[in-house]
Amino acid sequence: MGYAFCRWVVLLLVVCPGLAAAEGERADFWWSPSLRVSTVIDDNVFFEDGEGEGSAGFWLAPRVEAGYRGAALEVGADVGVDVRRYLDGGSQLSDEFYRVLGWAELGIAPGWSLRVADAYVPQPAVLGFPDDDGQNLVQTNRADAELRWWRELAGGQATLTAGIVGTHFLTGKYTEWAPVSGGFVLDPSVEADYFQGLGFAQIEVPLGERTAIWGRWQASYRDFDALPAADHANFSMFAGVRSGRWRGVEIELSGAAGAIAFERLGTELRALARARVLRRFESGFSVWASGGFSHSPDLSGDELEEAVAEIGLEQLFGSATAVSLRIDWTRVDGGFQVGGVNVFGAAELQLRRQLTRRLQVGLRYRHWRNVGAFTADDFSQNRINIEFGLRL
Repeated sequence: MGYAFCRWVVLLLVVCPGLAAAEGERADFWWSPSLRVSTVIDDNVFFEDGEGEGSAGFWLAPRVEAGYRGAALEVGADVGVDVRRYLDGGSQLSDEFYRVLGWAELGIAPGWSLRVADAYVPQPAVLGFPDDDGQNLVQTNRADAELRWWRELAGGQATLTAGIVGTHFLTGKYTEWAPVSGGFVLDPSVEADYFQGLGFAQIEVPLGERTAIWGRWQASYRDFDALPAADHANFSMFAGVRSGRWRGVEIELSGAAGAIAFERLGTELRALARARVLRRFESGFSVWASGGFSHSPDLSGDELEEAVAEIGLEQLFGSATAVSLRIDWTRVDGGFQVGGVNVFGAAELQLRRQLTRRLQVGLRYRHWRNVGAFTADDFSQNRINIEFGLRL
């Protein structure tokens, strides 16, 4: 983490202002510090079946965003830490998570760009647990380098994009099912570490007013450092349409099909479909719904199906107050980790109020529920957050 921090912060806070001064009016350097403070109350901090142990605590998250934009070069960084402290029985869950992201994009020739990015951030590790819960977060580091080419075709009637991407991804230790001779065991010291090479081509064609169709073809190969059985090639074709043709309505539809060729498990087919619709009203009310389905093999070669759905409502009261409700649902079937059907989801109610130009306050309640055959099944959790956000 220290290396990534120094690399991007020094670049932004030392090099970029000099570049901005050299380029004069063509360049722009900006930075934005902020602070978020939350009081948290959980009634089941350890995800126990039945009545669990509750705890209260606070989260402190300072953050600095900065960037530089010149005639041909754009650089940015997002640096912060999420400090979590719990009282009483939940004190063992106290932890810190770091967020260090940096990127740079250079226009090397007309229609050509080179982009590098590095992200040291926490990510959820286990299906069925809340994505933002500290017990389910593991620090990850992903570095990407992308060479991209694009061109307008037929006088602007279509846009063609192609590129190659190299990725290195690794994580801290977490608990996961790992393959061994003749089966799988629960390993508390799993570390994902892989290199990936990917090539893609995409075409987008406008269809009338604020509507476009697109198609994408890509192929990749992923090489795991300590898990050769998981090495695989992935071939996929995507297609979709998005439209904002009707006033206040946005629609997105997409689907994909492809195959995964494992080094030791043969070739398996995969497919997915997604849909999303959003409706905004002049009164400040909006509603959206989305859903998706995917069919894919897991690392053992077993078939894994996942269905997701979400619905949300939001009402704006002027420019300073908003109330929203979001309900999401996920059903996972198959795979060596699940061993059957597992269903989980959440309902979240949130109130946000902009007190001043720099200060925002929020109140959030969430109910999380998990039932089924998975390791993390049959628990519920209620959480209340009182949040203060300050932009300096």
